[in-house]
Amino acid sequence: VSAFIDTSGAARKMDDADPGIGYTNPTPGNGPGFKDYYVIGGWTPGHKPRKLPLQSGIPIPKGADLVVEVHYHLTGKQESDITATGLYFTDDPVDKRYRVGDVGTYNIKIKANDPKGTAEASAVINSNVSLHSITPHLHLLGRTMKVTAELPNGQMITIINISRWDFRWQPSYRFLTPLELPRGTRIDVVASYDNTSSNIDNPHKPPRDIIWGEGTDEEMCSVFFGYTDNDEHLGANKR
Repeated sequence: VSAFIDTSGAARKMDDADPGIGYTNPTPGNGPGFKDYYVIGGWTPGHKPRKLPLQSGIPIPKGADLVVEVHYHLTGKQESDITATGLYFTDDPVDKRYRVGDVGTYNIKIKANDPKGTAEASAVINSNVSLHSITPHLHLLGRTMKVTAELPNGQMITIINISRWDFRWQPSYRFLTPLELPRGTRIDVVASYDNTSSNIDNPHKPPRDIIWGEGTDEEMCSVFFGYTDNDEHLGANKR
């Protein structure tokens, strides 16, 4: 489940043009299907609610629409949905907007019976940030994921190193003390996959070639970051 803020009215128009409840996203996995949105957050198996760091928040402008995108895996029979979304509001001063960014790749090709498939992604941070949380995301073939940061001075930091991935356990890992990353830091992501019959979570028996896809029986390689911009100051009285 992914949640977004829409101030353009685009989601409402798409909903009106699509019969039934909601609308079918034309670009699943790549935002809510329109431009100029803001990410609130999301849910994956094992994820728990969170309260944001002090003096930070996510603004919801008057008249904005909240868009909730649910990824359904078809079972061939009628199912029910009990999805609910809850928001915490604050009366405390907000000095920084809490932001969600991601590093990932669509370039995933894992051959059938390959026990050591890999995927990699990189990105460079263009501002001075405080990293508050990290949320790795793979599917059922995932086995390991390592995320590192190379600072402009050459220092290497291992942000997270998952040696045994479990699709049923995908929490956000939150730092007790924010990790400070200066502008120019490079984030590197390396994931591995086991696409063999010995992987009891493999949804395909026998194994088949796998590429990137929304389905649980396909694969992904993404890492989501919760952060604030150290150079941003909204002012003590701004909500």
